[in-house]
Amino acid sequence: MDTKTWRQTYTGGAFDLLSPRAEDVSIQDIAHSLSNLCRYNGHSLRHYSVAEHSVLVATYAQAVLHKSPVEILHALLHDAGEAYTGDIATPMKEAVPALRPFLKKIDAVVLGAFGLPPEKPEWLDEVDRRIRHDEKAYIMSKEPADWGLDPAGPLGVIVQCWDAGFAERTFLVAYQNLKQAIGTQQAPHYDPRCALCGPAAKKSHIGKCKVRDANA
Repeated sequence: MDTKTWRQTYTGGAFDLLSPRAEDVSIQDIAHSLSNLCRYNGHSLRHYSVAEHSVLVATYAQAVLHKSPVEILHALLHDAGEAYTGDIATPMKEAVPALRPFLKKIDAVVLGAFGLPPEKPEWLDEVDRRIRHDEKAYIMSKEPADWGLDPAGPLGVIVQCWDAGFAERTFLVAYQNLKQAIGTQQAPHYDPRCALCGPAAKKSHIGKCKVRDANA
């Protein structure tokens, strides 16, 4: 492990940004970090956590879009990689395009640890774009220029700016409820190391991942 590229996690683990491993991913670390991580690099009128944002996106997927438990889990964890990279805002990604493949690699490992692919499905990407309307209205000062937001408009969700402890507990309860709802209906098998179901194929196996089978 490179001494310059790993970071200690909340539970006392280590996550190497250049050599990320699924076994180093922890839902407790993710929930705690995202609850303390403020959206928009902290430039909001009040602390608004990535954890609350994630729960709002997942709740919308469930209550309005009536998605399956696996899809809702994807919505809840769509920003889970930020627990290890920090919340790198869209303008930064646009200014430094080289960040995107690096972040995608982290997402592949983090989401892969939960049986999910790194790519957001179109419906989730749209929800994640549209919620910015709601967030801007609730937590940001008057904009100095046009944000260029999605023309489809806001979702109509309510941003409450939960404290970090409440956001962490709510995130973990949502996660546990979804895992219980999935039950025997396993999330799609996905492993970023696998040529068949990994990033190159952009899909999951019908059946068990060959990499996972080999490690069984």
